Amino acid sequence: MTKRSQRIFSQWQRQLIAELKEICRMQPGEIRVAGKPRLEAEGDAVVTVGLNTGGLLQEPNGLQLRSDEEFVIRIGSSALLPPTVDVKHLRFVGFPHVLQGRRLCLFLDSSREWHPSFGMGGLLNRLWGWLADAAGCRFDPKTSMYHAVGGILHQSAGTPTIVFREDSPLESHQVARLVERSSRRLDLTLSTHMGGLRTPVFRLDSALPLGASSSFADLLSLIDDPYLRQGT
Repeated sequence: MTKRSQRIFSQWQRQLIAELKEICRMQPGEIRVAGKPRLEAEGDAVVTVGLNTGGLLQEPNGLQLRSDEEFVIRIGSSALLPPTVDVKHLRFVGFPHVLQGRRLCLFLDSSREWHPSFGMGGLLNRLWGWLADAAGCRFDPKTSMYHAVGGILHQSAGTPTIVFREDSPLESHQVARLVERSSRRLDLTLSTHMGGLRTPVFRLDSALPLGASSSFADLLSLIDDPYLRQGT
């Protein structure tokens, strides 16, 4: 019987965790690590940090922050993609640049805005700037939801993108057709004269701020109640 290989933090993850601990040491009372960093099965290093946000200017229509807020930082094994920042609650659901009710959209274009050389300090500065803009009501809601469902792109590896560009109004439910344009693209059309695969289409009466989940059963539950009756 072979010995099970033990999962360990990557060099990049160890670097950012060490930088985080040093920042906490240098700024006591402003930032703290809550709990021990852990490694998830998918390979992300996860660490929870607490920030003293009591000094941020709060506008009436801005994001309402408590004096101390906790954030979950997920660090991938590679420096090519920035770490992500989530919250554990639903108090921010529906606010601009909050994805699936919990993930903070710190980078609109990570390929241009993320610089690994800035390390954990750069990420925390980005998070602090996001919080200051959110609390100060400096976000434009019109530019925040660039993906339709929950604020993120829903896709499965190897499946094509469905494109719908017709001006015809959608009924509550109807039959449409999927026409293959390439191996990576299917066009959705309401025309009954087109060939292709027949598919049912349902128009929702509200957005899905928590996303569409990953199973059909959960999707049906979210359509019935987009907030899943959870307190925000």
